Amino acid sequence: MKNNHLKNQPFLIMSHRGFWGGNIIQNTRQSAQLAQQSGADIIEIDICRTSDGIYYLFHDGNERTLLGVDINFNLLSTYEIEGRDMFNSVGEESGYKVETLDDFLTWLPENYIINIDRSWEYWEDPHFFELIEKSGKVNQLIIKSPANEKFLNILNELSFKIPYVVIAKEPSDIRHVHSFKNINFVGVELVADSLKKNPLFHEATLNYIDDLGLLTIANAVHLGKHHELFGNLNDSNALLHRGEEVWKEILSFNIDVIQTDWPNFLEEFRNKLNS
Repeated sequence: MKNNHLKNQPFLIMSHRGFWGGNIIQNTRQSAQLAQQSGADIIEIDICRTSDGIYYLFHDGNERTLLGVDINFNLLSTYEIEGRDMFNSVGEESGYKVETLDDFLTWLPENYIINIDRSWEYWEDPHFFELIEKSGKVNQLIIKSPANEKFLNILNELSFKIPYVVIAKEPSDIRHVHSFKNINFVGVELVADSLKKNPLFHEATLNYIDDLGLLTIANAVHLGKHHELFGNLNDSNALLHRGEEVWKEILSFNIDVIQTDWPNFLEEFRNKLNS
């Protein structure tokens, strides 16, 4: 995957929940379209399952903001989900409903690459992987998880090989996934609240990832002051404080993919590198 996708670009852009705002809602085909138009190469989506087993594009924890309820998505029925419009960024009904994963995959154009996040809780459900395989779009999808033994065993026993990224918090996570011979291991997301003296960012670890031919992913999304995913190298510092120095410092760690909430600005920076 690394060689195929980095032929003509210094790095790839992954857009967090698509690209959204105004009346464009996160985790929808509309936000995916906007992300693609803004320069994203990969679009990240989240999924949740209803109480009666239907998969939707949704990040739990956003029920009050998007649906106006204080009930976890997993406890809501399909009937309850289908009966609601999602609210937009100013709290008005958007006219859009939460989209099923099945419908999204049916729509998905062949030039899109999708990173499905937060799916690992459902990997024990055979229907989840049946839905993925039935879509005929396995090679356009990437799934990821922590390096949990249960998750890795499930992937290793799958009848088809879906591209997989490990969420790594220490070098042993990468070595552990590599020991599973039937996993289609394509990338490593490096996660750390501090980069100083962290063995994940030692030259030996970064070279090991590169020698395996894996994509190295940094998450610059800034989820709040208590939630740093790549130290203080994040969207907010890049856009409001230190400018392009942040993107350059991220890339100094042999990073191949940067995940962001602002793909248009990252595309502007990438175009400068290409000029």
